[in-house]
Amino acid sequence: MSKLLMLLPLLLASPAMAESKKEPADPNKKICKYERETSSRIISKKVCMTRAEWDEQARQAAEVMEKRNRVSLGANRP
Repeated sequence: MSKLLMLLPLLLASPAMAESKKEPADPNKKICKYERETSSRIISKKVCMTRAEWDEQARQAAEVMEKRNRVSLGANRP
């Protein structure tokens, strides 16, 4: 119990301290990722896009999956 009381101030202060140090993500920052080729388990290619482009690609992929799920559940409503 005493160990918990000693750690409590650190646990409460940590999120606030980490939040104040974070800077907003730069949407124009270039980010490169390696993506595997569909036909191979070995070959991968480097794909570079801005953070905004990666975010948009992820949004579009989530939208496609949501539409597929709606259709497969028989609830084909927008």
